[in-house]
Amino acid sequence: PFAFPRQARVKEVQVIEIECPSGLRGIIRGFKVKDEALYLDQNLVRQGRYIGSLVASCWEQTLDPGPYENLLGVSGKLDWDGVLQGDRYFAFLKARVATRGPEYEFEIQQCGNGACRRRYDWACNLDELPVRKLDPAVKAAFMAGESSALEIEGLPAILCRPLIGRDEQWMARVAEKEPTKLLLWATVRRIVKIEGVGNDARKIKDFVENLDGAVADALRDGLEELDCGPENVFEVQCPQCGYYQQVTLPFEPTFFSGRKRLQRKADAIGFA
Repeated sequence: PFAFPRQARVKEVQVIEIECPSGLRGIIRGFKVKDEALYLDQNLVRQGRYIGSLVASCWEQTLDPGPYENLLGVSGKLDWDGVLQGDRYFAFLKARVATRGPEYEFEIQQCGNGACRRRYDWACNLDELPVRKLDPAVKAAFMAGESSALEIEGLPAILCRPLIGRDEQWMARVAEKEPTKLLLWATVRRIVKIEGVGNDARKIKDFVENLDGAVADALRDGLEELDCGPENVFEVQCPQCGYYQQVTLPFEPTFFSGRKRLQRKADAIGFA
């Protein structure tokens, strides 16, 4: 007798309403077939544009622009290059939730315990990641096109700003040219002006480069407080030895699609 294959149970792509950390509210859908070209396009990955491209593709409607009224075009289309990094990341995760649900399974490449070094699988619920709301004072300054003041003990007055989509693209170029200085430039990129130093990026870079380590850490912590969005660093525990380690949420091919064939194809082209 001829046997037909068992019918697979397929989760339909959902359309959901979300509110981003800044107050931006809208309708987003899950990934479709046409979006596969975006998350497998190595040019978009290298240029730091694939998250913005995916979110723009999946964003169906803006219900409340929040701090982005000036970024809405005549047709109501939102310019995601000008949207805060935290909002973009939040919407990106929610598009995945609308596609495959909130549970995300991924592989820990190596246990941090030198005596173990085991690979193991881990799962997290994307809907349960802590989310930092945009600080009202930062939001007001952002909407007015102004910088935010930052006070760090031992440092002169600093004006700074949160990161937006165009900064991701800029950082991607830095990663290609000066990968060892990516953290340094990420710090400099947030700073608009330093009292007594000015607003020239190279001078700001020289200033930051010569800070004591503890002061630099305090500066980075202060700058990161300007940002909003989901926390993507959390603890995992090795099931073999019980060792705890911190990991950053990885964007493996299975984040977008569970197909094993797609996983192999993405691995072959060096998806990261």
